[in-house]
Amino acid sequence: MTAILTFTALSAGSTLEPEGHAPDNPIPAGAVLSPAFTYATAHILYLSQFRFLKIQSVRGRATMSNAIRLNLLDPRGMKFEAFTPSGHAMILDAAPEMGGNNEGPRPMEVLLVALAGCTAMDVLSILRKKRQPLEGFAMEVRGERASEHPKVYTDIDVLYVVKGNIDPQALVRAIELSVTKYCSVSAMLRKTAYIRYRYRIEPTVPGAEPVEGEYRMEEAPASV
Repeated sequence: MTAILTFTALSAGSTLEPEGHAPDNPIPAGAVLSPAFTYATAHILYLSQFRFLKIQSVRGRATMSNAIRLNLLDPRGMKFEAFTPSGHAMILDAAPEMGGNNEGPRPMEVLLVALAGCTAMDVLSILRKKRQPLEGFAMEVRGERASEHPKVYTDIDVLYVVKGNIDPQALVRAIELSVTKYCSVSAMLRKTAYIRYRYRIEPTVPGAEPVEGEYRMEEAPASV
């Protein structure tokens, strides 16, 4: 996605109408604009440009359909709004000690969200094709990072929590297909991290005990 943000300095007799539109409230010649008014107007234009980018992205008018656009929302902080090629937006921010305001997830947290979402969609799709009586699904993902920069993930624990009278072998097979064939996020993270894949089945039959297990891959993570 490519866009050019244009800011015009305000002076006596200047107008704020967009190109091709008649001015509604032109600033009269000779008017003296205060610094506060000038800053506020520039800030409105700044935010309006970003809103325009979001509308353009959602409507699929981006010039680069595979590009992710990241816009800084707070010029003095770390809050960003990201726009995806599929037309969605999300907020990213940093911790206060890193110059942010904690108004959004950290990029490394989003990476684990991507892992969870990627493999979850695989497993759900496969279980449904196997006509398993799925009544609920959740995931928990935890990651440990290296102590030295760039502090990549070195150990990741993935837990699938499935509710329903599911055949354990069907679930294990679904996890295996996701891990070894379909989930691209998992394949990339295994280049630096050891990923443990566990599952827990919570039956809905009265008196039935939860079934817990683990899927173990034979291959070891590649060295960094």
